[in-house]
Amino acid sequence: MDATAEARSGEGARHGGEQEKGEQPEKKVSLLGMFRYADSLDVLLMVVGSLGAVGNGVAGSLMLVVFGDAINSFGESTTSTVLPAVTKVRPSLR
Repeated sequence: MDATAEARSGEGARHGGEQEKGEQPEKKVSLLGMFRYADSLDVLLMVVGSLGAVGNGVAGSLMLVVFGDAINSFGESTTSTVLPAVTKVRPSLR
């Protein structure tokens, strides 16, 4: 693309916050203003997505705890007691 085509399309016309004539500055929207037009399905999907995100974060932390306990049981056991020590970690989740 040459310089004249860039200037016509507006891709290279603005640099560093410059505005063209007649163009209004972007208006900032409040947090609640973004959800003004959300219907009940949108709200439901946002709630389900938020709960899923929380569940994903909790699951990652729980996996670290479970695998940490399993690795520690390997380090504290001898060859004959490895299996009972590792299986003892699993019921601690219940």
